[in-house]
Amino acid sequence: SSWLHMTDDLDATTTMEAWDPSIKPNTTFSHAWGSAPANIVPRHILGVQVTAPGAAEILIRPQPGPLNWVSGTVPTIRGPVRVSVIRRPIFEIRVTTPPNTTASIEIDTRAFGVTASSLRMSAATADTTAVAVGDGVVTWSGIRPGTATITLTKQPV
Repeated sequence: SSWLHMTDDLDATTTMEAWDPSIKPNTTFSHAWGSAPANIVPRHILGVQVTAPGAAEILIRPQPGPLNWVSGTVPTIRGPVRVSVIRRPIFEIRVTTPPNTTASIEIDTRAFGVTASSLRMSAATADTTAVAVGDGVVTWSGIRPGTATITLTKQPV
């Protein structure tokens, strides 16, 4: 069972209290515990995590699994954090952070099937001189508010 089962097979418009009525016959189509996707998608798939009080620092570590694209906005007390990941036909990760924040972006190159040397960061308002590479993870830190884009220097053939 999955969330897709709820929407496709059971015509649910929100997440349900249980995966299927066979598991819990008195299940409802709207239940607080069934709202797990609202937490999982921003924190784990988009990878947005507040790492300092008041959202002064934010870590963005997208983990879209096999998805070819994902996009979303995560609210913080300082404003929205926008993340989009596109794998095909191009490779691009775009992050927009709100005023008065500092961000770090981590990319697990193994999960994306790219090499650290093939990634390029561009950001209009960033001091991205601090780049660390270790154990397949590339980290850009000290990113100022605004939009930062990570692309491949050479697209796969």
